[in-house]
Amino acid sequence: MSIYNKTCPIKFVKSKTQQPRKPWITIEIIEQLRLTNALYVKFMDEQSDESFNPFKTQRNFVDRLRCKAMTEFYNRKFRENKGNIKEIWNVIREYIGGNENYGNELIQLDGCDRYDEEGIVNKFGDFLKYWFKCSKYCKRQM
Repeated sequence: MSIYNKTCPIKFVKSKTQQPRKPWITIEIIEQLRLTNALYVKFMDEQSDESFNPFKTQRNFVDRLRCKAMTEFYNRKFRENKGNIKEIWNVIREYIGGNENYGNELIQLDGCDRYDEEGIVNKFGDFLKYWFKCSKYCKRQM
């Protein structure tokens, strides 16, 4: 038994834990990412313009797909929570990646210092209306 343990010792390997996938990453995007990775490997092997151009085209296509999917995801989340201010703020925190509760800080809007929550919320509501209008316009242009 000791010869076996010397030649084939038991090793403890830490398994890789996968990060949870972002909710807007679809199967189509994953398949396109695999193709992008394959084209990148081919480009790194050959190091030529003929292999770089398909990789670049595919990379840009996947970036556009990812951006479009993320925009649609957050637009849908904003529409679903249209009347619920608390959930809208949770979506905003999720988008910007912050969980911290910030105190009353000075915010400058239109050149004026603002401390009052109502003025800040109203101004941010105007921004959201503008953002939805722009996203609808961009959607029509695609």
